[in-house]
Amino acid sequence: MIPTPPRVVFDSVVFVQALIGGRGPAAACIERVLAGEAILFLSDAIRAEMNEVPLRPELTARYPHLNPPRVKAFVQELDAVAVLTATPPIRPLPFRAIPGTSHIRTSRWLWTPPTW
Repeated sequence: MIPTPPRVVFDSVVFVQALIGGRGPAAACIERVLAGEAILFLSDAIRAEMNEVPLRPELTARYPHLNPPRVKAFVQELDAVAVLTATPPIRPLPFRAIPGTSHIRTSRWLWTPPTW
């Protein structure tokens, strides 16, 4: 039986870093998702940040390659492979480490770091 790829949720900073550099840990995470090695979950809030944050003036002034067509193409590429979820609650859920593991639990989610 083929194991199910890990499910991942990234903060918008990961997407911005991948767009800026195209290399490094953030880009590697995106490459894994695009290769089907992880299942990316996106909410409406994260998608909005993916479209807005890279185009902030302080970033586009420093990184001229961050432009609307590039950001749009990046978001569309991830939309094609991501699982869209309902908007999460406005109030963040508390995180707790699970003793003896590298897992983090909230009252609703269990996050396990990928073993890449």
